Amino acid sequence: MRAAVDISDGLAADLAHLCEASEVGALLEADRFPNDPALEAAARALRLDPRALRIGASDDYELLLAVEREGLAPSEELAREAGVPWSVIGQFTESAGVLEWNGRGGQRAPLERGGFDHFA
Repeated sequence: MRAAVDISDGLAADLAHLCEASEVGALLEADRFPNDPALEAAARALRLDPRALRIGASDDYELLLAVEREGLAPSEELAREAGVPWSVIGQFTESAGVLEWNGRGGQRAPLERGGFDHFA
């Protein structure tokens, strides 16, 4: 599968849209997310779970890419050459519509699909 979507409503919400359109599921890996001290500090100050800030409603204006395995290394190299941050944060699965979060302790849980709702 190859696809891309901009993350303007939150990672979980836009990932759900991409999975719906492609009839796949996804597994996000907490350990693969880049360390972000500012996000961690903001979460503490707001008394929020850092995951809510990583995957919830937001205006990130980043791209979520679906890249086939053989395209990962060349894509990472292109990003590095362009000075663009690149992170592999999970994988797509054959379980259509099933979105999961694999936490730092290895515990899987359903991924909340919340994000910005334009019609609320």
